[in-house]
Order: sequence, then C-alpha cells, then structure tokens
Amino acid sequence: MQFHDLKWLEQEIRLLIVETLKLEDLEADDIDPDMPLFGGGLGLSSVNALALDAALVRHFAGLRGGDSAPRAGSVDLFRYSTVRLLAEHLGDSGSPEQAMPVARDVGARRRAALLEKNNGRKA
Repeated sequence: MQFHDLKWLEQEIRLLIVETLKLEDLEADDIDPDMPLFGGGLGLSSVNALALDAALVRHFAGLRGGDSAPRAGSVDLFRYSTVRLLAEHLGDSGSPEQAMPVARDVGARRRAALLEKNNGRKA
C-alpha cells in the first residue's frame, strides 16, 4: 500500500512531531515542510529521531492494518531531513531501499533548480 496524498502525509508527520516530542510551544502548522528538522532548523536531536521513528512506525502500522508500516529509520530521518522529504520517502513505498530513487529525484530537481537560479538558465 502506498500513500499518495503527500499533503496529508506531511500533516500527519508534523502532528506526530509535535505530539511525540511534546513541543508545547509549537503547533503542527508552524512547522514548514521544507524546514530542516535537525540542526539550525527545528533543532531536533538524535534522541528525538529515535522517538519519532518509533512513533511513525506505530502510527502508520495502525493505518495500514498490519506490520507493513513505512519505516524511515532514525538514520534515514537525517537523510530525509525535512517533513516534505520524509513524506515523499514514506509515501513512495515505506521502504528506504525502494524509496531511494525518490530521494535521488528530489535531489536532482533541487540541483537543477539551483543551477537554473545561479546560471540564469534552465539546467
């Protein structure tokens, strides 16, 4: 089963971030889908990544009705380090190995956009 509505998936991830990590001063809608989750963005830590990974598995296992929950893995949360990238990753297949082409495509689109911006022409 795949999740095709990325906007819905982004919102679910933002809600899980706020609820799981008990971010009382933050609403889910305050989290920009393109804001880095770690470091200078939202400022999450590796401990937060572990908690978020567990919450993602529990949440999506219930929605899928079984053990086939999408799993990012705490290390993958650093690779797919924004809500949007994580939603694209989980929405594609739920499997890091199968979702890697999506991540590469996103990276290619970003590089092309940067080249276009910096060179003033299409890449």
